[in-house]
Amino acid sequence: MIGSALAALSLVGASSTLARPGSVRLLSVSPRVVQGGVLTVAAVVSPVPRTCTLTVRPASGRSLGPTHRQVRQRRVRWRVRIPRTAAPGRWTLLLACGRAGKARASFTVAQAIAPASVVVEKAGFSEDTAGGGTSISYGIVLSNRSTTADAWDVGLNVRFVDAGGRALATLNPNISVIPAASRFFKAGHLFSDSSLAVATVLVRVSVRSSKPKGAVLPSVRNVAVASVPSSGLDVTGTVSNPYSKALPSGRATIYAVLFDANDSVVGGGEQATLEQVQPAASLDFRLHVFPPSVGTSAQVSVDPCGGVTPGCAVLAR
Repeated sequence: MIGSALAALSLVGASSTLARPGSVRLLSVSPRVVQGGVLTVAAVVSPVPRTCTLTVRPASGRSLGPTHRQVRQRRVRWRVRIPRTAAPGRWTLLLACGRAGKARASFTVAQAIAPASVVVEKAGFSEDTAGGGTSISYGIVLSNRSTTADAWDVGLNVRFVDAGGRALATLNPNISVIPAASRFFKAGHLFSDSSLAVATVLVRVSVRSSKPKGAVLPSVRNVAVASVPSSGLDVTGTVSNPYSKALPSGRATIYAVLFDANDSVVGGGEQATLEQVQPAASLDFRLHVFPPSVGTSAQVSVDPCGGVTPGCAVLAR
């Protein structure tokens, strides 16, 4: 029995001195790199070779590399610039570290896009100075000139100024997204405690984020304008939900811009949806615009997130 135990111990000792198999373990790989961007790769290697070699390959075409890096304290890292002309799609990388072995991974090269460009096509207003202040109805026509990029988180600076250039009121509304090659009709109503008359409205636009085109806004049909004696205009129509999730009640916002017979902007108004709109369902709306306006027609847009994109599930990609 003692001899058997000694033999077993001897085998254990012998096995502990055998060379352990090599390993190359990837710690991190950039999952998505835009054309012209940088791919980062990090790995831990055992046993430690002098250098490791990285080769990066597209689905078809010319590979990048091989490039060599020295291994330090079992770790090796790369930062590889992906050419601006690189083919979009799925790429693979091969990391070879001598007797330690090899490791493979894949990542996506995304097409680079030019930033979205949103401009103000038209802006206008109506006002009523009765009662010691100024009631203003305004409308703005925005156009995303990019054909490849959606404009996300669009900020506006809207200033109503008098003939002397003095600001009577200022707004800073936000629009969740304006899809590529499309218009957005932004409108609203405000009250200024100034008795001075507004001479013009000045609008500045900032696009905080651009993404490849793909965003869709709720569609609007059957838009009509009807005069309400002594109290303005009603804009009616039907909104349809194109998403797989419900349009949230009280958050999705309908904007109506009013035009006169010469197609000039003369005001507008806004209204949050009063109830949820389920996927593929529609909702009839009636939006009142005040003060009284000479508007004869209207264009309507719907912001499904009411200008606040964080936590807005309907626009999540």
